[in-house]
Amino acid sequence: PVVLDCGTDNPKLRNDKFYMGAKKDRIRGEEHLAVVEEFCLAIKDRFPAACVQFEDFQTDMAFAILERMRKKVLCFNDDIQGTGAVVTTGFINGMKAQQTNLKEARIVFFGAGSSAVGVAKSIASYIELKGGASAEHARKAIYLMDSKGLITNTRGDELPDHKKHFSRDDGIPDMKHLVDVVKHVKPHALFGLAGAGPAFGQDVVEALCEGHPKP
Repeated sequence: PVVLDCGTDNPKLRNDKFYMGAKKDRIRGEEHLAVVEEFCLAIKDRFPAACVQFEDFQTDMAFAILERMRKKVLCFNDDIQGTGAVVTTGFINGMKAQQTNLKEARIVFFGAGSSAVGVAKSIASYIELKGGASAEHARKAIYLMDSKGLITNTRGDELPDHKKHFSRDDGIPDMKHLVDVVKHVKPHALFGLAGAGPAFGQDVVEALCEGHPKP
C-alpha cells in the first residue's frame, strides 16, 4: 500500500513532536488532483500492467479522482466500484428471490457517501441494462437519504455533486426519518451504507415488511 501525505489542517497534529507527517496545511482541489495524477502516471510508467486501487478518499475527491484518472491509468475506487459490485450481486439475487420485475423495483439507501452512491449507480445501471428501463427510470428507482433526510431538490440545502444525480425531483414530500421514507416508498430493498446508526429499528423493519412480504 502507498499512503500519500497531503498535509493536515489539524494544528494539534502539526505541533506534536511525534507527528511524522508533513507539517503543512492540507492541499485541496486542483493541487491535490495534480499530486494524485502525478503519482498514478509514475506508477503506470514504472509498472505498465499495474492496477491502482483508490481507498478511503474523502467522498467528493474520490469521485473527482476516479473521473480524472479512469481513462489515463488502469484503476478503480474500492469504496465506489468494489462495494458497488458486491452489493449489486446481493440485489440481483434478492430481486430474483422476490420475483420482482426490475422496472418496478424501488430501493432506499440509508447513507449517501461514496459507497452508497457507488452502489446506487451500479444498481441503476443494472436496472437499465438488464431490466430494459430508461436511464431516467432507473435513476428514479433510487431513494437516497443522508443525515438530513431524503435527498430532494426541494429540501433547501446545497448538495455536493455526488448527491445531485439521485436528488428527487418528482415532488415527493421532504422526509427526515427513515421509517417515514420506508412507509412512503414501500421499497423492495433497503441498504444501510452510513456511519451513523443504529438505524434499522423494529419500527423500520415492520414498515419494510408491511410494504413487501419478502424485502
